[in-house]
Amino acid sequence: MLLSDPSRVVAKQFGVKRLGGLPNRRRTFVIGRDREIISVIATETDMRRHGDEALKALSTIE
Repeated sequence: MLLSDPSRVVAKQFGVKRLGGLPNRRRTFVIGRDREIISVIATETDMRRHGDEALKALSTIE
């Protein structure tokens, strides 16, 4: 599932919201069916890395 968070409520809960009108920190969270965080991808500039590492983390789920 992909989440869009225009109100930035979830961003604040996950600690990626920046102060004021600055954009949120770029983070991808891979969350398992048990609601545990499997992986966090954190890079501000390498967008391919988000997708590549998320797919790699998802491939480890049985």
